[in-house]
Amino acid sequence: MRIAYDPQTDALSMAISQQTVARSMEPASGVILNFGAEGTLVSVDLMGVTRWLGREAIARIVIDLSRL
Repeated sequence: MRIAYDPQTDALSMAISQQTVARSMEPASGVILNFGAEGTLVSVDLMGVTRWLGREAIARIVIDLSRL
């Protein structure tokens, strides 16, 4: 899994696999789900993420893998 923030587009991307994206859908404004050819979720993109989290919160994103 890879999580990246792009300050130029204000987008937070969470890549779950390295599959090629075959189709995308936007179930809510600014939330984009990307699927592979077999329909499995490949990544989630959150557009305009600072309006939800704020820039300070993005800098403090922590992932605790021990809880998975």
